[in-house]
Amino acid sequence: MLANTAEDFAAERRLLNHQLQVINQKMQSLLTNFSFVPSQSLLQALEQEHLNYENEQHRLEEKLADLGRRQERQDSLIELAKQAETVLATWNDMNLNDQRTVANAFIKRIVVQPRGTKRVADVEIQWRDNSSDTFIMPYRADKWVLWMPHEVESLTELINQGAGQVEIAAALPDRNWHAIRIKAYEIIGKRSFHTSPKPIRDEEKYGDYLVRLERDGEKANRTYGNRWRKDELETLEELLNCTATQLEISAALPVRSWEAIRKKILQLRGPGIEIPDSGHLEDGETITDYASRCPETAATMPLRGEENSEPQTPSWLPWPPRPAWGSAHPPSPLGSG
Repeated sequence: MLANTAEDFAAERRLLNHQLQVINQKMQSLLTNFSFVPSQSLLQALEQEHLNYENEQHRLEEKLADLGRRQERQDSLIELAKQAETVLATWNDMNLNDQRTVANAFIKRIVVQPRGTKRVADVEIQWRDNSSDTFIMPYRADKWVLWMPHEVESLTELINQGAGQVEIAAALPDRNWHAIRIKAYEIIGKRSFHTSPKPIRDEEKYGDYLVRLERDGEKANRTYGNRWRKDELETLEELLNCTATQLEISAALPVRSWEAIRKKILQLRGPGIEIPDSGHLEDGETITDYASRCPETAATMPLRGEENSEPQTPSWLPWPPRPAWGSAHPPSPLGSG
């Protein structure tokens, strides 16, 4: 595109030079005729015509000068296009004047709007291809990392899709959850962004969470105090309707402690509801904690609907079957603890 534009410059320069040559010839002709004109009124008319030609001459000369500046800029862009990869790779090593030259080649204008005490300003960069990017200029740039447009676009899309915390954090691995949550408030326009479960802590990035998950295992995914998701509530209701046992309910909700499950059941069904075969789990335990504490018992749990068949290893347990487990516990009212 730039090479084709260079050809247009050459055609425009030829036209301007031709027009300037014609003007100069006419001005020279007028000067020659001055000595042969006896009438004062005619002399005045010739002088006015000469002045008009001078103005046109200045206009054409200015257009030629502007054309020269545009061509120089275009030539620099062509050279820049040839060295684009080098410029990007060495941007931080370039001096300020060179960086400014590159920026001016692509930026049409920058619009800054002050926004009160919470931030310095909203900034919009308008590019020469008629696109634009916006960002917030902070008070303390040393403690605040600029959100790039593609990050905001990615987060917006994930929020609209109803993605979970881990999926969102994985898509933005350079941001801790606190920064993601604050940006989500800005995107949805209110301080009511919720996602559950939330195993990632506010100060953690996705990589920090993975390190903790590798160190602590499933304990890293515990979700004390987190909101219950719709699918979790539907699962719990279904299990209660078909009188599932304590261990079956806990296995279906592996990141929830029995205390959290018990409190939710009380909210849904009220005190006095009995859960069959209770007493295996302590309040603070998840099914994974129980499996670690009682591996032989947990390994031989029959899957739901297979109580009359041979004991099998539940799908959520990695170890092989062991001897059959002991006598069943009777149902106990949840209201009694």
